[in-house]
Amino acid sequence: FGEVAARLRTDPTTARRRLERFSTRDLEEQQRDLLLADVALKTGATTLEVAVERFIVKHCRAAG
Repeated sequence: FGEVAARLRTDPTTARRRLERFSTRDLEEQQRDLLLADVALKTGATTLEVAVERFIVKHCRAAG
């Protein structure tokens, strides 16, 4: 968790606690949504700002 903590700019204990909030299913869904956003950006179906905003809204709502 040391490397993950460094990327999150926090300590290993906090990083572990943050990551344990997500199930494997949650993380897979986030990865799938990022892939879909990437494809939409590359095909011109959306803009970066819209793709990021949709991702944040969807996953913040799911986490809350």
